[in-house]
Amino acid sequence: MRSAHRCVTALAAVLTYLAPLVNDAVAQTAAPGGRRTFDRVRAVVGDRVILESTIRRELAAQTAQAGHELSTQEKRRAEDEIIRALAREEIWVQIGKIIGRDDPLAFERQVDSLVQDYMDEQQERFGSFARMNEELGALGTSWQSLRSEQRQRILRDTARSFAIGQRFRD
Repeated sequence: MRSAHRCVTALAAVLTYLAPLVNDAVAQTAAPGGRRTFDRVRAVVGDRVILESTIRRELAAQTAQAGHELSTQEKRRAEDEIIRALAREEIWVQIGKIIGRDDPLAFERQVDSLVQDYMDEQQERFGSFARMNEELGALGTSWQSLRSEQRQRILRDTARSFAIGQRFRD
């Protein structure tokens, strides 16, 4: 629990330090003492945090998909489901990291290679890195986010494959 607290404290310090660099697109709210809050930690899973902004983004997507404004109770229920789903995904990512501990360097090289293959495929699909970056920007994301999400997918899928393999061995 202490390490989770340290992680959250470190994240808060980094966010506070970077606050002046963050552009106006980030939601800012006044907090007591004149400080600004840029985001809040809603859950901690292993060494990762689930941020309020992530939950809001997922909730906005669900609201748009529903085609109507959700009631307060529906929003609360949807937020709970979102947190559980994100936590499950993070748990799989954590398991994927644990699997790689036997030979961490080889595992990292393998994951990095798979991520790079994916990024090369995406760049080829768009025709150039600049075009890919432009299209991702129009979608409100970046190549760094795409790379990070793919890395998490690979870790999650590795963990699931390992768990299935273990189940059949037993």
